[in-house]
Amino acid sequence: MTEDDRMYELPLARSVSFKDITEELAKNLTDAGIVSVEVSPGGVTPVFGTDDDLALVDSRLEILKSRGARVLSFHLPFGWDWDASTTTYEHHRYLLDRQLRIADIFLRMEPERFVLHPCYWPIPESETGIRVRHIRENAETIARVTGKDVAIENLKIGRIGGSSEELLKLGERLEHVGYCVDMNHFMRERAEDAIRKLGKHILTLHVSDYDFIDERHWLPGEGLNDWNAILKALEDVGYQGPFLYEVRADYSCAAVAENYRRLFDTYNRA
Repeated sequence: MTEDDRMYELPLARSVSFKDITEELAKNLTDAGIVSVEVSPGGVTPVFGTDDDLALVDSRLEILKSRGARVLSFHLPFGWDWDASTTTYEHHRYLLDRQLRIADIFLRMEPERFVLHPCYWPIPESETGIRVRHIRENAETIARVTGKDVAIENLKIGRIGGSSEELLKLGERLEHVGYCVDMNHFMRERAEDAIRKLGKHILTLHVSDYDFIDERHWLPGEGLNDWNAILKALEDVGYQGPFLYEVRADYSCAAVAENYRRLFDTYNRA
């Protein structure tokens, strides 16, 4: 490259578990230059929402703010007891109401968006239609009620969110709904190919590496993803959002920051 050539850069961010937010973690984040985070729902229980819980949200937000860190996104709870794609209308409404309650509580952290897992277990093909309708209703309702964008995340399972084509069907024509590209989850296509298909509708990323067999949440470069190809695809579609690491908690913040610098330096020198 010459000095006149462009340099592609994205804001560095990291996913942190709600239960792990401490003064020490906040210091380690900002000392490493990581001033933006996604809060994941570790420690959020089905009965979350008491006065004590609200005070806990406020106290952990204050820890981040005191170190100059901000919350970019909140990852809504997921699992069999939070599944956005349940088949019966009554259970669907019950779970949507729970998601809305959690979203309302975590609006206190002033996130720019919510991340939503579309479903949990692999599901029978015969149930695809009703589950897709319920996922779309969840995403649209959460966006409308909270006034925040909702990013539907690709999943490693078969059907409903397991490919870029399925994600596009889930978010088609929904206002304030886009996608979270998890580079640890693609089992049927390469991340760079999915990025090109999702294009301008990508709202955020979950950056990590894996062995193409199962999710590993390794640092980029420790698995099989082609990171120069991924960055080229992101640049080509005009993505300017966060480069948000969702790696194992035992990777230090300094290691994440160094990995980020090395990835972009390697790409920009290619």
